[in-house]
Amino acid sequence: MAQKNPNSSEQKIILVALKLAAAQPWSVLTLTQIAKAAKVPLPQTKQIFRDTNAILPAIVNYIDQAVAKAVRKPDPNASPHDRLFEVMMARFDALQIHRKGFISILECLRQDPILLRQLTRPQWNAMQSMLGLAGIYGP
Repeated sequence: MAQKNPNSSEQKIILVALKLAAAQPWSVLTLTQIAKAAKVPLPQTKQIFRDTNAILPAIVNYIDQAVAKAVRKPDPNASPHDRLFEVMMARFDALQIHRKGFISILECLRQDPILLRQLTRPQWNAMQSMLGLAGIYGP
């Protein structure tokens, strides 16, 4: 029997959460709704994410991974501006796939400064990652 990818349930939950957020405000989504739609048992879902807001940093990480897969090695002959532009466009492309879900999340963040603060570190890390992918920052 093939071993299941340990992150497959997490990824299902993330993608379903974005899909459901596109249809209703993020602020009204429940972990139960997400688990049911993702076909992941609620106890397992709660082991992965304690609540819906705990999914948000994982969504940021999911987008980071999509960008990393989409961006090729930085061209040392290209200007830093051009390299960063390429990475930013890859990020916009990754975000565009789930645009309506992200809009729902952003609307919720506008009304919940505590939740917005919880996303500061993941977003900071994402920006550092983008600079790294462009060959501007990091090793």
